[in-house]
Amino acid sequence: MIKLENICKSYDEKTVLDNIMAEFPDDSITCIMGESGAGKTTLVRIIAGLENADRGTVSGAGVVSFDFQEDRLINDISAADNIMLVLDKNDFGGHDKKTMRKIIKENLAEVLKDYPSDKSTGTYSGGMKRRVCLVRAMMKKSDTIILDEPFSGMDEETKILAAEYIKKHRDGSCLLYTSPSPRDISGS
Repeated sequence: MIKLENICKSYDEKTVLDNIMAEFPDDSITCIMGESGAGKTTLVRIIAGLENADRGTVSGAGVVSFDFQEDRLINDISAADNIMLVLDKNDFGGHDKKTMRKIIKENLAEVLKDYPSDKSTGTYSGGMKRRVCLVRAMMKKSDTIILDEPFSGMDEETKILAAEYIKKHRDGSCLLYTSPSPRDISGS
């Protein structure tokens, strides 16, 4: 279980998080919702250990897989190669690289449908890039998966497709995702 105790964070004179207390049970799905600037990204970055709180503690997150709001893809290489950069044999039960690549392409096909995963990601639309990043985060073996606004740039049909992929591949991890919109929780 992830436990947050009295998490506080300020930037200069602006308080972003003030004594946040929360518990996220193992095997749970939680949407952290709020308008832009409400501190959602700051909170999940603190949970992931990417940023320090000014005060308070986080425990129980374990190994974290993180999907950032920005795509963070290398545009000159394929979607499959982008994912291969962050995964290793432990994420695939010790399989060799050829089998790993096959599994990655199967996962990408679930969210990209007929679009070839061997094209450079520089040719992808914004929504397609978001889906590649989603697959990358979901395939990394972890105790906690954090998706920071994973549905941005997606139309309603694609959001449903992405939400179905998340549910199918969560594999019992605690899942936290952020959203500025209540519409993003309907398909998940």
